[in-house]
Amino acid sequence: MERKFKDLQNQWLNATKETQRSEIEDKFIELANENPDAFTNAYRNAIRETIERAKQLSIKEQFKPLTEIISVSYISKTYFGKSKDWLYQRINGYNVNGKPAKLKENEIETLNNALTDIAQKISAIKISG
Repeated sequence: MERKFKDLQNQWLNATKETQRSEIEDKFIELANENPDAFTNAYRNAIRETIERAKQLSIKEQFKPLTEIISVSYISKTYFGKSKDWLYQRINGYNVNGKPAKLKENEIETLNNALTDIAQKISAIKISG
């Protein structure tokens, strides 16, 4: 059921005409009628995945302007003890070992703490001549 649901979902997303989408929606209804419980589970999983992708996109969009101001390599090494590639993989949701990499809740907290720490360090600097 999960595979059929995902296939229909991809077909619907890639459809270019309203008639195609209407036909696919009819197939969704047929699939739901075949096994309502399994369809409901597949639908819930699709919603969860969509929410996760939205969160990941949000993190990526929030982080984007920082890359022009702050060194990603510095943040990665100083606050995570990792390479900049490691952080970029999680920010951008790149596949690592066949699964999209993402920041865990504690890593998001670490990132926020790092940004606060960096902001304090910058604000404490006073240049005199």
